[in-house]
Amino acid sequence: MPPQTALITCLKKSFTLSGRASRSEFWWFWAFHFLVPLALFVVLLASPRLQSSAALAPILVYFALVLYVVTLPGVFCAMIRRRHDMGKSGTMSGIIYGATLLIVFAAIAYFAQEIANHGMFEKTREVAIEAGIHEDPAKALIAGPFILLGGLVEGLIFAAIVITVALTIGIPAAIALLVLGAGLARRSDPGPNQYGPNPSEVSQ
Repeated sequence: MPPQTALITCLKKSFTLSGRASRSEFWWFWAFHFLVPLALFVVLLASPRLQSSAALAPILVYFALVLYVVTLPGVFCAMIRRRHDMGKSGTMSGIIYGATLLIVFAAIAYFAQEIANHGMFEKTREVAIEAGIHEDPAKALIAGPFILLGGLVEGLIFAAIVITVALTIGIPAAIALLVLGAGLARRSDPGPNQYGPNPSEVSQ
């Protein structure tokens, strides 16, 4: 199935769980769903001019997010139909995929918020101001290095916690998605099965 046909078919069947989907139908649409928003973010990150644009940068970000969310039901349903195409039930795959996405999205949202709110030296600066070391050279000489060291240690501990939890969530999620993806790459059942006719044979 050509890419444009796969795109149109999966968009039309965004909420259709019945029937079958060929390998090309699923993978072309998944590539559009995942790679186009990713490419938009990469373009934004690689272009300082775009990042500094108060008009274009938010539009690009929101467009990528909307595109990803709008095509998500189509990918989910196409995945179920892809499992049907191999004569398998799509229920367990749907549960694994849905649960993995929810966990990853929740983790990303939580840590993005925490990192945004957690300046490494923010509390250190507050402690320094309260101690008055910016007004007293003697205090700055004696207490300054210890306060800065405390802020650095605090930041490193926070970074270690973030990395540990991210890996704890990320590694099982990656394994689950890789196993699921390998299963979705299998050949279609020849001829019709309990879920309907072979989509590749019908399209010929």
